[in-house]
Amino acid sequence: MRIAAASLCALALACAGAKPAPQAAQAPRAPVPLDEYFKARRYGALSLDMSFSHDDRLAAFQSDAGGRLDLWVKPLDGGPARQVTRVEGFIGKFAFSPADDVLAYEADVGGDELPHLFLTDSNGSAPRDVTADYPKGRRTRFVQWAPDGKTFLYLSNLRDEKLLDFYEYDLASGRSHLLWIATGSLAFGAADRAHLRFVLRETLSDKDSNLWLFERGEEQPILLTRHRGDVLYQPLDFTQDGNLLFTSDQEGEYTGLYSMDLATKRASPLAQQPWDVDSAAESLRHRYRYVAINADGTTRLSVQDLQSGNAVALPEAPLAGGWFPSDFSPGERYLGVFLRTDATPSTPYALDLQTGEARKLDEPLTPSLRGRSMVVGESVRVPSFDSKPVPAFAYRPPRDPVAAIILVHGGPTSQSRRTFGAFTQYLVSKGYAVLVPNVRGSTGYGKSWTRLDSHDLGGGPGLRPGRVRGQRGLLRRLGPEDAGGGRPDEAAAARRPGRPRPPGHQGAVGSHRRGAARAEGAGGIPGAGQRGPRLLAHRQHAARVRRHRRIPGSLPARRRGTMTGRVRFDDHQGRRILITDLSDLDPDRSPIVLDEARRLVATLPKERSLLSLLVVRKMRFDPRTIDFIKQIGRANEPWVMATPVVGLTAIGRVVARVVSTFNGRRYAAFETVEQAKEWLVRQTA
Repeated sequence: MRIAAASLCALALACAGAKPAPQAAQAPRAPVPLDEYFKARRYGALSLDMSFSHDDRLAAFQSDAGGRLDLWVKPLDGGPARQVTRVEGFIGKFAFSPADDVLAYEADVGGDELPHLFLTDSNGSAPRDVTADYPKGRRTRFVQWAPDGKTFLYLSNLRDEKLLDFYEYDLASGRSHLLWIATGSLAFGAADRAHLRFVLRETLSDKDSNLWLFERGEEQPILLTRHRGDVLYQPLDFTQDGNLLFTSDQEGEYTGLYSMDLATKRASPLAQQPWDVDSAAESLRHRYRYVAINADGTTRLSVQDLQSGNAVALPEAPLAGGWFPSDFSPGERYLGVFLRTDATPSTPYALDLQTGEARKLDEPLTPSLRGRSMVVGESVRVPSFDSKPVPAFAYRPPRDPVAAIILVHGGPTSQSRRTFGAFTQYLVSKGYAVLVPNVRGSTGYGKSWTRLDSHDLGGGPGLRPGRVRGQRGLLRRLGPEDAGGGRPDEAAAARRPGRPRPPGHQGAVGSHRRGAARAEGAGGIPGAGQRGPRLLAHRQHAARVRRHRRIPGSLPARRRGTMTGRVRFDDHQGRRILITDLSDLDPDRSPIVLDEARRLVATLPKERSLLSLLVVRKMRFDPRTIDFIKQIGRANEPWVMATPVVGLTAIGRVVARVVSTFNGRRYAAFETVEQAKEWLVRQTA
């Protein structure tokens, strides 16, 4: 997950607690600047895909090597990749024809999410928009080629803007034929090679679905999965004998792989693991089948030779990672995959199924990062308040961490997997430890774990404070193993260097579907039972925070009234201190006080000598409050020398230390106002 560092400070200031924290050790300078990590090459915005040319000589994939994401083709026998598209928006699905040098792809304009379908070739010939005559507001989605390359399937809302109908495009005539008229409840799932049978998926809820069979020329689909209770089904592919490959959680906690005889509607298990089966597919002429399993966040890939029944020996994925499958080549020699590991960005490879060789197709890292050792996350389990261990990845620096960060993914349902995190690797290089938990509501650890926070929008009886406990122990146990750090089953957040570990001190991480970590007791987060921001902002929510960046000249007149005693000057040992008291305020009232403080500071000379003190005990916040605190901090920078905070939680103090290291601003947290004043008067310019 990528995180805007500026938002960390606001979140720290928005937390309230009762324990003081000594000033953190200074983090070392990062060996490589942060922006270098974000220059790593990308291979897709919407998905990771690869396609092979009809002669098995070229592999096509997305790359931003040219400055933005476009399609590139790479010779499999060596030589540089070449760019074949120059789109003005985002590329979606794409695929080479299995019979000729034709490359179909979908792309929108300027990110309008209304992609059209284009045809080009491996030389990058001028693309032809086969849907150019569609009216404004229409979109398409590529599905797959026919084995003879004469037609391909796609979805489009040409008939009705709200529904994606199913079409077949004929290259010779340049015409499309409507195969199926969509309804509001059914969506396309899979098609057989002959394009005569199609499986539709009906979504009943996030834990219940159905599969329907639609045969070409028929008027109505047939229900395949009549069942009781909540069961999830996902169609994947068709076998050579016409059976349907699909995944389902019908037999237990995890999704297994099944084969269904469409005539009898009977399903037989093919792969039932103690983990979810992510995907499966067969090659064009059904020589091979791959199965991908999500094993504790790492993709485990297997390939079976369906003629002999034997497993194909695959090279081991480097850096404790896994091979994420894309597609077989038309000649069935190669399987396109992406290396997914936390120690390097996703990287395209072609697995040679004849020789067992893994051919690396591109290098994602910049020269400044190549050869640098990246941290591989350790899979750990964190003890929790209800004896349900929370799965997590722990990223440890080589020495005692100066502090740590807990990164909680967003939702409503998702999973943090073993993938490269640019910001995570940067933080570890600076000496921070990072814990990435898969809290209640996460996928990948059984459907019971996913449903533990069902019907919980924040603040319900099942989500009271107490989701992150024993923070002091948590902050001690994420040191390196050779420094006496925690065991694999004792994940933690961070600790101060040199501080002894008291025996028997444990921490626990819990759940929040919205992605917020929670705390209890004196170190708790006030307002934890209310819908609020994450402990650390997730990338997918950054746009929502950015909308409030501009500081208004002042709040509306009806909201400018002072709150007696909330913003005041106090004298202490001959030094003047500005106190801003946000204690016990809710998100509607705190901006009034913050704006009052800003207007008062703006009347002073810009000498960067102002001593400021912020009190945040039991303060509640939302994204608007967070953004307003950030804006006020930036606006007051020309005046303020130092600002201690009274009332931060243990986690809030960790976050604030990270930010103080980034921005160089003096930071300290205290239990009482008097302690903060004593520290302030010792500060000098």
